[in-house]
Amino acid sequence: MKVTKHILVILVTLVVLIGCSSYTEEQVVFSEQLIYGDEQIIDLVQIDYKLENSKQWTDSSIINQLIEKLEGIELRQLTTEDENELFTQVEILYTIHLISQQSPSNGIDAQGGVAFILSTGEIVFSDIKTMGNGRTVSYINVNKENSRIEALTSYIEGL
Repeated sequence: MKVTKHILVILVTLVVLIGCSSYTEEQVVFSEQLIYGDEQIIDLVQIDYKLENSKQWTDSSIINQLIEKLEGIELRQLTTEDENELFTQVEILYTIHLISQQSPSNGIDAQGGVAFILSTGEIVFSDIKTMGNGRTVSYINVNKENSRIEALTSYIEGL
């Protein structure tokens, strides 16, 4: 079961990073719009550290705190060109998977979310509802100096 979950996480990460399609119209959203479900639905958090190792938590207090720290970040939609340039030039420090073990991990019925904290201090959210339907749509923080991202990174490092 753990191997299957780990393989699923790797596949989801690859789908997000590779994407497909071409032009996307820039759209601004808040991060909570890309987190589908709450602590009642999201029952597992997995954090991958530099894509080398990972840890999982089912503790609802940790899940709640992570969701709170992930909310309230203003994001803009990335174009395919921006995504390709970003993910080939920047290191991913942390990948945060919010998982509902009772729901699909991608597609229209998906619950949860995925976010990447980059070495530049930026955060990228991928819309899990667009995964598996052509191009996975991703969003990056608008404000480069964001105390919410710093607080989230500090919290993760303390886990």
